[in-house]
Amino acid sequence: MDYTAALRQAHINSLRQKYLDIIEDARLEKEQKQVQYEEDTQDAYIEKMTEQRDRPQQLRAAGLGGGLEQSELGSIVLEYQDQLETLKKEREQFISEFNRIVEVQTRAMNNALAEYNARIALEDANAKEKASKSSSSGGSKKKGVPSITGGKYTGQNGYGPVQSGTVISYYK
Repeated sequence: MDYTAALRQAHINSLRQKYLDIIEDARLEKEQKQVQYEEDTQDAYIEKMTEQRDRPQQLRAAGLGGGLEQSELGSIVLEYQDQLETLKKEREQFISEFNRIVEVQTRAMNNALAEYNARIALEDANAKEKASKSSSSGGSKKKGVPSITGGKYTGQNGYGPVQSGTVISYYK
């Protein structure tokens, strides 16, 4: 690999890594939020169980009981279910946000790589044309134009810096 090709490949790797780092940061944040979700659901369960254990004693100590006790126990269960539903919605939101970040960054990465490849293809075509004009003594030579095949740019010496259409997907 010549010096120019090595520079191009290094630039492509750097460009790609920039977007992959953003995706990795989002994945780590998603994992942290998942751990927090699990801790919060466990805390809600413990709180519910503690309330179910302690509430009847508190009501009896206050001189209340009977139907009120059953009503209070029912409200504890409803509060717990509401807490779980709220936590579940928050979890769905952060998973959705993570998936959106992955999609946006993947698309941005692919666009940046495609733009870079187009710029390199144009530079190679211009260099070939310039070389052809300077070495030509008036004969009609076919100008060398880089080709795009199968999502890869193939320029001078068959160098193809990147494969377009890279898709990265993370979920749940």
